[in-house]
Amino acid sequence: MFLEKIPLESPQGAQIEAHRLIICKIILMEMDRKNIRAISLRHTPGIKHKTVRKRLQSGHVPGEEQALLIHHLRLDPDRIAFIVSCLGEAEFYFTDHCTVMYDLTTQLIAVMRETLPALGGDFMPIKDQYGIIARKIRGLVVEQHRRNLERFVLDQNASE
Repeated sequence: MFLEKIPLESPQGAQIEAHRLIICKIILMEMDRKNIRAISLRHTPGIKHKTVRKRLQSGHVPGEEQALLIHHLRLDPDRIAFIVSCLGEAEFYFTDHCTVMYDLTTQLIAVMRETLPALGGDFMPIKDQYGIIARKIRGLVVEQHRRNLERFVLDQNASE
């Protein structure tokens, strides 16, 4: 894996190391949440179960073994990548807020992939307006959430 060859002393190496630690922490947290002990991984090919917990704690688990653990624990690798690249804290993986941000981001990407090519032109002039656009999207999400809560309360009152 090419990432293994980047010196840790370089800025890229430090960033990769930070990302690796976040991924390891998510894996450890999921093992704890599911009460999975390292010994139960002994029959999983490619996972060195005797030292896995200690290596996860120090962040010294090769990418291939991380991928096996992510698959074994049924973690979402795309969501992990989102956490690592956008949020930077392992704890976010387990929050509803992260789920909303991840789902909304993937939907926005899908819509924009359809829309932008059809519009054509240079979008760089609006780059300084991205914050305004993001706040408008936030406002739409908040308003939709408010409407959903009102509907839920109305439905609850009607069923009583």
